[in-house]
Amino acid sequence: MIRTVESGKQDISMAVDTGDEIALLADELNALVVRVNDYSRKMEEEVRRRTKQLTALQQENLRLRVIEEKERIYGYLHDSLGARLTNIFLSNSVAQNSHDPELLKNMHERIEDNTQLAIGDLKEILAGADTDTRRIIDFRRLVTHTLGDRLKLRYITFQCNIEDSDPLNELPYALRFELENILQELVSNVLKHSGAKSVTLDISVHDGVVRIAFEDDGKGFDPSEASIGFGIRNMMNRVRGMGGRFSLDSKPGGGTRVSIEVEAR
Repeated sequence: MIRTVESGKQDISMAVDTGDEIALLADELNALVVRVNDYSRKMEEEVRRRTKQLTALQQENLRLRVIEEKERIYGYLHDSLGARLTNIFLSNSVAQNSHDPELLKNMHERIEDNTQLAIGDLKEILAGADTDTRRIIDFRRLVTHTLGDRLKLRYITFQCNIEDSDPLNELPYALRFELENILQELVSNVLKHSGAKSVTLDISVHDGVVRIAFEDDGKGFDPSEASIGFGIRNMMNRVRGMGGRFSLDSKPGGGTRVSIEVEAR
């Protein structure tokens, strides 16, 4: 029997008819063999079950990663390329209605600059470039030139209050990149939807928290009735993904105010 077990055959039993102690030991041994075989079968079934579960979890994890990557690409396409294309569209509209050679030259330069920036953004987005390796953002320059110039194309006055740009420039690159996209999207919403005449932006860093207040005097809307567009939803997801808070206050005829708070880390 021992040699048979050693050969790999486990489902055997010892037949003893003597009725003495040896028979009792044989019965115990046979019962032990049954229990061992039963336990072995259960373990094999458990291994198969857990292997199947692990495979399903790996497939689900892969599916979620694909969805996450799609959302990342959609978000960056909407925010980065959306801002560039809006600039190109507005610059082209101004150029078509102008006979001033200097203004036409300026608009053509803007179109060329935004086209190059859009190409660069697209390459980084599709390559999945680490946001830490992107260009360094000078927030004061970003606000006063990039955002201000976009609003100026629609003759929208822009007031910006930045208490101190140094703490903003010292923020992690990834955080500044996210904030840049959010600010660009806020301006795009004003240009496309609000009909505003003026925009006010306040940015500060206190006690390790970045606070942004963006307000326009446009037509506004009722947030409880209006369906939230992809742009606003994407901004909310970005802020919440950074562990921050996003609030929107608007009413018909009363403009729109967006407040954002994120940790400066």
